[in-house]
Amino acid sequence: MKKGILIVLGFLTLNTFSQSNLLSDKSADKNRIKDFIQTSIKEQKISENPVIVLDEKVISFNDLNTFSLSDEEIVSISIVSKEQAILDVLYGEQSKNGVIMIVTKQYQKTLDELASKENDHENVLYLLDGKKITKKELSKIETNKIKSVNVIKKPSEIAKYTADSYDGVIVIDLKK
Repeated sequence: MKKGILIVLGFLTLNTFSQSNLLSDKSADKNRIKDFIQTSIKEQKISENPVIVLDEKVISFNDLNTFSLSDEEIVSISIVSKEQAILDVLYGEQSKNGVIMIVTKQYQKTLDELASKENDHENVLYLLDGKKITKKELSKIETNKIKSVNVIKKPSEIAKYTADSYDGVIVIDLKK
């Protein structure tokens, strides 16, 4: 669990378009998030009706009105750029419209606290259809979409998948 939280931090660094300075006016924060989304749609970075993820919880565009987010509470707002097959597994068909990731400072603080208590030194490479994924992404895969799972523990076999130092490799193939 704790290792999964650390991996989420890595996942967030894969975002290709971050706008942490987007939010500046406290009274207009919700509108600025919506403006970011609308601008991204207009610039064709995402499509209408994207998946919106607030602190790892999927919310709707209309749900943004229920949150009181000030500039000081936002760490980042990003467009997630990952392999579409992985996004489909994580967020479903709607992810084809794009995925917006919003991270609050309180959530980031919780992640940081958990990471600082990390004692588990699990060092496993996860591959989904040949692409590297995080443990958190792995936990979101619907089991009925999995064709096979192979666990590799022998160093000589691990070397076939990576030159990096791992204690094991878990290879997951999805049904086509």
